Amino acid sequence: MKALRVICDEGFGARRNIALTAAMAELHGEGRTPDTLRVYRYPRAVLLGRNQDVAAEIDRAECNARGIEIARRITGGGAIYMDRGVITWDLLISRRDAGGMHVLGGRVCGALAAALSRSGIAARFRAENDIVVGSRKLAGASGYSNGETLVYQGSLLVAPDLKAMAAALKLPSVADHVTSLAAGISPMPRESDVMALIISAIADALDRVPEQSGLIKEELNLEAALFGREYGRDDFIFSGEAKVAA
Repeated sequence: MKALRVICDEGFGARRNIALTAAMAELHGEGRTPDTLRVYRYPRAVLLGRNQDVAAEIDRAECNARGIEIARRITGGGAIYMDRGVITWDLLISRRDAGGMHVLGGRVCGALAAALSRSGIAARFRAENDIVVGSRKLAGASGYSNGETLVYQGSLLVAPDLKAMAAALKLPSVADHVTSLAAGISPMPRESDVMALIISAIADALDRVPEQSGLIKEELNLEAALFGREYGRDDFIFSGEAKVAA
């Protein structure tokens, strides 16, 4: 079986995490890095969709008061809340090997739902990109393409601050719509075990052998350049629309 480079880290700030994903996608698209799975976390942050309006989607004053960083994603869709109680993954894989975004999403989310179910939580895959317990979301994913590279990103709610999530996203309540591992499994698994479950499930779904690795200098250098030029800039975040290609 082919190898899958795996990177586990504590993550950077929200804007740097997004810049790093963009850098990794660019280098993978140029054939300079192999297929890669990065598993990591965010600090408290709200990630806007690519073309969302800040004022319409989030409570900026509440974010400032709670120390919640505001960033803008590469992908479209709605605003999402992140904190240290959420484990995130970025999968970068060639379109040829993935079989297309729809196929990739079904394989990855289906495998992860099955692995979570075996661990004791009644998780199931809900097309196209959600993992749910009953009707409440436990994990969600989305993807985009960069040439022949597919970038498939997801997040698993382990033990997030739901009050901060509701306040930042201007929602009256989120408890009816989302759940977490902390709400469904007792005792809670260790963070390292949850990361290992994600890695194993995704590698198995792709028929790959996971190989632990680290970020290379070229990825970090390009991340720094993209952060300074675009993803870290307030005018990019708060302009109301992102300047990245679809």
